[in-house]
Amino acid sequence: MFGVMIAESFTSFKNELFNPGFDLAVLLVAYFTIMTSWLFYHRSVQVLPEEKWERFALDVAILFAYFILITTHKDFDIIVKAYPILWVLYLLWDWLKAKEHKGKRVRVLWSVPYLFIFAGIALLHSWVTSVPQLIVSWASWMFPWTNWIELVALFATILVYRIMQPSP
Repeated sequence: MFGVMIAESFTSFKNELFNPGFDLAVLLVAYFTIMTSWLFYHRSVQVLPEEKWERFALDVAILFAYFILITTHKDFDIIVKAYPILWVLYLLWDWLKAKEHKGKRVRVLWSVPYLFIFAGIALLHSWVTSVPQLIVSWASWMFPWTNWIELVALFATILVYRIMQPSP
């Protein structure tokens, strides 16, 4: 099912694929998030399978968050705000996994610093986009670059998160 979802979405994004730019970069970060999540999810449920409906329900909520990442990639405001929400869902998922498998050691709070980073990026983005451009003389030059800096920060945080992610 996952492969079908990815393949189908490529047909919807022909413009981005043939006109590289910021929208394509946002889309690639979203795909990176989804694909690495899928890999780590399967590794986790092989070791500690889902036993209760609550974690499955949270899986559906996470899939909806992925849908938002893919379908709203042209609205960077939504993308930046979606990542802290997604990490809250990841924290809840880890907490439910620990609750289901009480006898096994499951690290739940290890991803809290990443949540704070994503929240910080979202707050920075909100601040930068709310600064009146007339007050700041360099705003017309700087604002397009801040989106790129924020996107690189999102990608780097996701990459480090996946590298540091503990085994289930």
